[in-house]
Amino acid sequence: MTVYLVDLDYDTLKGYETVLLSGFPGIRVQCFTCIERLLQAVETKKPDAVFLEMEQPDSASAAQLLTQNKKVRNVIMVSQNDSYALIGARMGISGYLLKPVTAEKIAMQMNHLRQSFSFGGFCSVARPKAETG
Repeated sequence: MTVYLVDLDYDTLKGYETVLLSGFPGIRVQCFTCIERLLQAVETKKPDAVFLEMEQPDSASAAQLLTQNKKVRNVIMVSQNDSYALIGARMGISGYLLKPVTAEKIAMQMNHLRQSFSFGGFCSVARPKAETG
């Protein structure tokens, strides 16, 4: 399974990436801080899912483009503002994560995606290690 992560904050991206790589064997993750680069990457290699942070310019139009044109099978909106949930539902997004995002929230979303279709070599999903601190 290939997942693209999009967020303006590089440290946030690396945190999400760490959770995914440690909790989901065989997953491939690519991080983006720029919507334009995400859209370019999707044209060459379609990921199985995109976690798209909504508090950045052009994120809503990118989500719409990705869902309406079926460029990506699963788009998960990530936001600190729950008002995007209704917008996302109208677009047909696959999921919604409200910040602060935790390892448990990511694991729940990934398990939901896993149930929606089967992945070659992605049959067993490990629970992420408990967060400390």
